[in-house]
Amino acid sequence: MKEEKDTLTLIHETFQSFLASGHADQAIHHTFRSNRLTDDRERGEIVHTIKGLIRWWRPLSEATRIENPQSKYDTRILVNALQYWEQLPNPKVKIKHEQTADRLRRYHALPKMQAGMPDWMYDKGNEQYGERWQTIAESLNEDAPHDIRINTLLCKSENDLLASLESEGVQASPIEDLPGGYEIVHGYERLFRTSASRAGWFEMQDRSSQLVAHLLQVKSGMKIIDACAGNGGKSLHLASLMRNKGKIVALDNDEKKLLNLKKRAAKNNVDIVEVYPANTGNMEQLKGYADRLLLDVPCSGSGVIRRNPELKWNTSPSELEKLKSIQRNIMDRYAAMLNEKGIMMYVTCSIFKDENEEQVAHFLKTHPDWELLSEKMIDPSDKFSGDGFYIATLQTRKSAN
Repeated sequence: MKEEKDTLTLIHETFQSFLASGHADQAIHHTFRSNRLTDDRERGEIVHTIKGLIRWWRPLSEATRIENPQSKYDTRILVNALQYWEQLPNPKVKIKHEQTADRLRRYHALPKMQAGMPDWMYDKGNEQYGERWQTIAESLNEDAPHDIRINTLLCKSENDLLASLESEGVQASPIEDLPGGYEIVHGYERLFRTSASRAGWFEMQDRSSQLVAHLLQVKSGMKIIDACAGNGGKSLHLASLMRNKGKIVALDNDEKKLLNLKKRAAKNNVDIVEVYPANTGNMEQLKGYADRLLLDVPCSGSGVIRRNPELKWNTSPSELEKLKSIQRNIMDRYAAMLNEKGIMMYVTCSIFKDENEEQVAHFLKTHPDWELLSEKMIDPSDKFSGDGFYIATLQTRKSAN
């Protein structure tokens, strides 16, 4: 019989798995599956601790002087330091080494340590946002809300969805100015065991991501290209808004993500989505095809750090420059897939202006026949409380005439 492991051992093994892979959610889910963990309290403690160790790695590693944790003892010290840090300025937990406690108290008063990110990232944000940056940076260390949207193709009534969830101990609250969007305010740990989940009545999707489909202003019967579709969250939302009438062409370079999109479309009762690799041949065939073109381009992910804190350690200035080159290339190459009256939407989950406004400005400068229709920047410190997103819509000048 397999011996049960204590929570600290599970945290240690999960953190080591993360350090090897660089992917927190993957490491966490592996621990849950391999140890058959079903206790909601223990699962929640593991998630909170792993995300906390990654989120606050800078002050924790510098205060404990543990830069390369390997032993369970190292993990124990780091977890203890995390608990102390999260309770400051009036911690109830005790730390064995007073020098560690003293460093944590001092670091807690430093803006850069409160941001908990690499110097280059902090300085970049400070240069771009000035006084607003500290508020934005600290908001990236808060827990992200758990948002869902109703799948109107399978669930015909929002009241039915809310009543079904509540009957199984899950409470959802409407998100202001976001039709069909809800925040799970109680019982999230039970959400995916509900009958509504099994029936496909909702999709998990951050409110900022949901807003993208609404701002694209699609209609039934339109031809849409989701050119960087990934796992297809926005494609499926667009299909729902279009009442499953029209055509959505989903492109991506990752075949596994396209396969997952096919499975999700089937579960969501969506049959207007067609998936193809984003290769030159397919793009040539789609020239002049679309009424709407969605470019949710690869980016630093700086706007979703609160959800994926490892992104601040997995991204570097050189990697950011490569991403900016890819973003410009996508805009230049994919714009031709629009028809004469079509609208292009450029989207990132980044808060950095050189991935957002500056990229759009560069496109307009090099494509004088295009014009900006609208742009919206969402940062996590906004009242809206969504992930950090940039959303811009553009069209050719002749389209507007």
